[in-house]
Amino acid sequence: DTMRCADHIIELGPGGGQFFWAAQKVGYEMCAVDISLTVINHLGAAPECVRKADLNEGLPDFGARFSGIVGVMVLHHIARPDVLLEQLRGALKPGGYLLLTVPNVIILKNRLRLLVGKFPRLSPSHRNFMTPHEIRALLEKTGFQVLTITSSRNKFLNKFLPILFSRELIIVARVPA
Repeated sequence: DTMRCADHIIELGPGGGQFFWAAQKVGYEMCAVDISLTVINHLGAAPECVRKADLNEGLPDFGARFSGIVGVMVLHHIARPDVLLEQLRGALKPGGYLLLTVPNVIILKNRLRLLVGKFPRLSPSHRNFMTPHEIRALLEKTGFQVLTITSSRNKFLNKFLPILFSRELIIVARVPA
């Protein structure tokens, strides 16, 4: 089966499909991977562009390399993020982009909770917790060039000091050309 979406974007864990459909609407041909067959069916995408898979077991083969990969709040659910990131690097074309959002476990609120002897409130569904520094190091170790780590919110403190004030960080990296 010929891969129609080889030159475009794959979304990891598309959830409700908002990004998937918005990107399609502006002209990107999208592919997706999700653990839920309900999510996959909800997207209404061509069968060759969607895969039901648990990313803890690896990235499914689409038979092509992509220009971009988007993973919104996915990496912290992966038991071996180093293995997945190596697979993502291999699925990207040279010069391809990786856009991730990740929870920021070292925000000031969590640091203050630790100071008063309380553990931060963290979801038990998270398989790993990494600081922004650790995520950057892991991306670089797996062959990515980190372009930016910023806040997902546009408030002053979030933008000025995202490591201290932003609950969610956006990371943009690329595979060197």
